[in-house]
Amino acid sequence: MIAADNYKTEVLSLKKASTYYNVCYVVDKLVLEFGHLRIDQISKKDIQNLVSKLNVSVGAGAIRRYISVFRNICQWADEDFTLPRLVLPRKRRTQQDFYTVEEFRKLIKASSGEDKALIMLLAETGCRVGEAIGLQTRDLSGNTLKIERDVCGGILQDSPKTDSSVRSITISDQLVAELRHLILNGLECFIFRTPEDKMTYPVRITKMIKAVCEKAKVEYKSPHAFRRGNITALLIDLGLPERVVGARTGHLSQGQLLGVYCQAAEGVDKKYVPKIAELLYGGEE
Repeated sequence: MIAADNYKTEVLSLKKASTYYNVCYVVDKLVLEFGHLRIDQISKKDIQNLVSKLNVSVGAGAIRRYISVFRNICQWADEDFTLPRLVLPRKRRTQQDFYTVEEFRKLIKASSGEDKALIMLLAETGCRVGEAIGLQTRDLSGNTLKIERDVCGGILQDSPKTDSSVRSITISDQLVAELRHLILNGLECFIFRTPEDKMTYPVRITKMIKAVCEKAKVEYKSPHAFRRGNITALLIDLGLPERVVGARTGHLSQGQLLGVYCQAAEGVDKKYVPKIAELLYGGEE
């Protein structure tokens, strides 16, 4: 599939970093499967066999993503290409894992130092792990935290996942204090860093969260479960307006009313921060 390499170079290179990284992974898998064939040599049976093979290890949603990427590559190379009718596994909606407020409190209580600062940041702000890793000391001013960068595939990106992800949010005095402990003598560097003062690694964050979960006797779920837990707590437990939650987490509503017409000015979340702090830290001893 020579077209696959050209697709990566000429099409995917124009996409945002997260899309490029995730789709390139799929493209590389497709090349391993069909790399010895031209597009016009790939039969319906070949594609259906790929579906059956993938069904053993990945979910229905991932299989559809593989097929979608395959179709895009073929149609980019040949506009007349038509994907044959395939039998795909039924896509089931599963419960997304998330940490509850009680679990947030246990994790915060069981952690200390840099680990505690990171746990509190993820729980209070709902930021993505890549956004947390990309934070630099200059992003913190008073109780305002600017999120302007992301880390994808271990590579620092100049901008977060989407345009709406660039944001300034208000954080609690408790979180400010923990983050300030990590900033030494006004040194401009990454807030979460290695002993060599370089950007920390995503795998290190995952190991840390697993260790804290074990200590707190909380089931480990995933780093992204902090984001889901934060959004759930703000909407369900505190009843914050959806637009405010979206502004804090960099996730705009898809609806016309909330997603387009209703705007959230910087600082609109300020009055809600004491409630968030009480929810997360009020039970700390």
